[in-house]
Amino acid sequence: MMQFSTKAEYSLKAMINLAKHYGKEPISLAKIAKEEKISKEYLEQLIAKLKANNLVKSTKGVKGGYILTKKPNLISAADVIEATEGSLAPFYCVSDADARCCTKKDCLTKNMWINVKKSIKKSLESTKLTDLYK
Repeated sequence: MMQFSTKAEYSLKAMINLAKHYGKEPISLAKIAKEEKISKEYLEQLIAKLKANNLVKSTKGVKGGYILTKKPNLISAADVIEATEGSLAPFYCVSDADARCCTKKDCLTKNMWINVKKSIKKSLESTKLTDLYK
């Protein structure tokens, strides 16, 4: 069974939480963790990846916390999942980053897996954060 990990689920939950508060005060990690029922330690790891991929930024101070780097309707589910999970490719041989293939040439299924990857990516790219909470 092909499935995403909790990284995808929890990072999307955190990003939706931030999207709901877009344009308001920054949200603390503790508040997001409590509201979304995610361990603060795990959320710190996910936020670090989202920050490294320029999807969130942090602010310091008494009213510090996290905010989105752009409007929620400009951030796709694909952006979030790829930031925390990596490639959406079901196999290395169809990954953007790695063209390894167990059979090199004469692979009878490679085109099918490329199409699967394209379909998943297209669906996730067309789903924006605003689509997930309205």
